[in-house]
Amino acid sequence: MKPIRNIIVTTDFSDYSVAGLTCALSVAVPFNADIHLLYVVEKGKGRNPQDAEAIARREMQKFIAEHINEYTCIGQIILHGDAAEEIVNYARNNAIDMIVIATHGRTGLKHIVMGSIAEKVVRSSTVRC
Repeated sequence: MKPIRNIIVTTDFSDYSVAGLTCALSVAVPFNADIHLLYVVEKGKGRNPQDAEAIARREMQKFIAEHINEYTCIGQIILHGDAAEEIVNYARNNAIDMIVIATHGRTGLKHIVMGSIAEKVVRSSTVRC
């Protein structure tokens, strides 16, 4: 197994994201890897992009304060665009070794119509552990 140096942890600031972060930390700590905590402000969600980014920055700070104790190798990344595309592009451009996406999963028609960000990332990303 190759050493893990850079891990993306996607977040929407939910309890599912906490579970993903916990999983990522269990890998990052022994490898002394950097965690890139990533949130994507998606286009067309009804908010002004600057307002959405300001809200995301506040939520990111709160999320880190509540769920990360002493681990200091945390980068806070906020991107704009299609979530799956932005995650894949960030991974490609930043020597990412692992991507952690917590999902509660959609089923049935909702999944067919909306798809899954995690599924799109798995299909598109070249990151393999």
